[in-house]
Amino acid sequence: MEIFINKDSNIIKAHRIFIDSINQNEVLYLPLSEEIFSDICKNSLFLSAENNGELSGFLIANVLDKKAFITLIFVKKEFRNKGIGTELIVELQRILQDKSCKELCINHLNPTELSWHIPKSPHTHNKIPGVFKESPALEFFIKNGFNITHEETAMYRDLTGFTLPEDIKNVIAALKNEGIVVGELKDFDIEFDGLCDRVQSEYWRASIASEIYAHKHCIGNLDSHFWADDIAPTAPRKILAATYNKHMVGFTGPVDLQKDGRGWFTGLCVDPKFGRRRIGETLFNLLLQAFTEEGAQFTSLFTGSTNPAKKIYLKAGLKPVAEFAALSKGINGQ
Repeated sequence: MEIFINKDSNIIKAHRIFIDSINQNEVLYLPLSEEIFSDICKNSLFLSAENNGELSGFLIANVLDKKAFITLIFVKKEFRNKGIGTELIVELQRILQDKSCKELCINHLNPTELSWHIPKSPHTHNKIPGVFKESPALEFFIKNGFNITHEETAMYRDLTGFTLPEDIKNVIAALKNEGIVVGELKDFDIEFDGLCDRVQSEYWRASIASEIYAHKHCIGNLDSHFWADDIAPTAPRKILAATYNKHMVGFTGPVDLQKDGRGWFTGLCVDPKFGRRRIGETLFNLLLQAFTEEGAQFTSLFTGSTNPAKKIYLKAGLKPVAEFAALSKGINGQ
């Protein structure tokens, strides 16, 4: 067996292996055209294995600073269980060692995003955060020295016929009696640093700040980290929040619609000082209502398998549809 680095003549053959695996229902990935697959290979590290001149397997990875991310690894069916996948990983590690990389990962930070079919639905999701736990690939990676760093649950809901529960309307009224207003944010001179400090999240600080800036200047969000489908919004987007005396104590949004009909948002955040009031549950149900008003057909999300917010999503009708494991392996024992 020989392993080649960035051998372009093997790209189309690798694409055939990828498509064959999809057609045989071995993986959840959506098919990619030859052109898109080729672009991914040419903009990544592409390793291909040959046995007697025949392509037997391939690996695609991205290298960012001191970390590398495996995007795809496939072995042709008739060549499986012969150590080819392991040899591809060994060769990748040798290359990464020369590049002074310290860690090899399979997680949501990979810049190459591949869409996948949501099981038992007609819909898709735009990113995979790790290895599908029901796949034999998980055992393969663990045998090759990878460790599970965390687990993610994919959740889904068809939004057809969604209406805001009467119980949530009652919670909104009860919160208002406490001075907590929950709904679409209209006052953009709002303090939110306290919320972000208490949840210890610079991600939320950046997300909220960029949306408020967009509203104050009547423009779309300028930060590409918070764009649906990597497309810059052309106008400010609706924000849902819980506020108390000019302080933000809960946030979700922005409300956006992806081209596949998915209701898109950055997440859900509640100030721990205002916990146990069903603020998160109320905001999320208002978000689902806003999605339907925007014409969304469904929504889907990832959440940590032990995240308390999972209870909110379940109560709002989202169902777990897949479990993923994020993986990591040190290079040279690091």
